[in-house]
Amino acid sequence: MARDYTSAHFKLWPKGKLHPKQGQDSNLEKLFNGMAVEPERFNDEAKAKLIEAMPDQTGAFLEDWERILGLPLCGQQLPTREERRDMVLAMLNIGPYANLAFFEEIAALFGFDVTAETLKPFRMGSSRMGERLNSAVHLSTIKITGTCIDPHYFRMGSSGMGEPLFSCGNAGLVCILEHFKLSFQYIIYDLT
Repeated sequence: MARDYTSAHFKLWPKGKLHPKQGQDSNLEKLFNGMAVEPERFNDEAKAKLIEAMPDQTGAFLEDWERILGLPLCGQQLPTREERRDMVLAMLNIGPYANLAFFEEIAALFGFDVTAETLKPFRMGSSRMGERLNSAVHLSTIKITGTCIDPHYFRMGSSGMGEPLFSCGNAGLVCILEHFKLSFQYIIYDLT
């Protein structure tokens, strides 16, 4: 590659008897050889950066991909570069939002095993007698069912005022699903 840059210098150099030609081992050729090192290095770096820019091969640009995609989500810390790169690829390959399979897949991506189902509001003609009229369910309500991680129960004497009677350590799951839900969707969590 450096030889190509040296040849280019000689082609741009004026022609004549006073100017040495390429291949004569002149001081001018040594100068051009020395000057060719920097463009060659720049060219090699540019090729490497093109490869690095691809998300499946990135290393130096991994932080940029994470920033663009809003990673890490909800304080999730992925310890290795390989896991971080896999998360970037997973985020780029996310399919259509808002369907039930999407919520199950995104939860599985973060290590949660859940099932999603659509809840239906009360409607005259299709709902049965005895169903609630004024439930919190509206047209776009999704119920997420999963297992509770690290359950915490309210205890008299040790729990404080305002603490919930029952809570789960699934805050990461809730944060992730709330991040991906559409603005008109409402999610009810059944984590037992």
